[in-house]
Amino acid sequence: MEKVKLSAVVMASGHSKRFKGDKLTAIVDGVPMIEKLFMAIPEGIFDVVAVVSRDERILDIARGYGYRAVFNDDKTDDTAITIKLGVENIDKDSKGCAFFVGDQPWLRGETITALAERFYEDTSRICMLSHEGHKGNPVIFPAELFGELKTLLVNEQGKVVIRRHPEKVVYNEVEDANELRDIDYASDLNISAKA
Repeated sequence: MEKVKLSAVVMASGHSKRFKGDKLTAIVDGVPMIEKLFMAIPEGIFDVVAVVSRDERILDIARGYGYRAVFNDDKTDDTAITIKLGVENIDKDSKGCAFFVGDQPWLRGETITALAERFYEDTSRICMLSHEGHKGNPVIFPAELFGELKTLLVNEQGKVVIRRHPEKVVYNEVEDANELRDIDYASDLNISAKA
């Protein structure tokens, strides 16, 4: 199967209101949570990884991994703005773009690779992860939908585009539900990846 140009956007601009603290720099397994995700992203899969954040500490960590640091000066916690900034900062020749959330510390590199390989099979598809019917991130969108992602309305998310194109969606099943678990509350960090 032919590898095509693929980019990624890490959405790391949220205000972490439910967490009540700086969630993405909270320590998980000895490193900041956001870095756990960076460590999981396999080398050689993505031509560009754009990290969109309003926190310079996160952007500094991103630069250390060779990622494109994109400062988000939006103070309204609007996910649509984060998505637009991401799409505007990826490789323009990309056939697709994977959107990651920054608070998913137990995602594995093998899972990311398998999702990319699923996309290589048909670059017109929206490729998503799932576990026993529960959908999760990352999601790979084909290039033909970048325009829709860039024109999301205030506070809209990528799921709006997914709902418009159900015929394009394919799922990769993961065995461990914790891979899809995102962290909303500080108490969520007490859950072991092996639980």
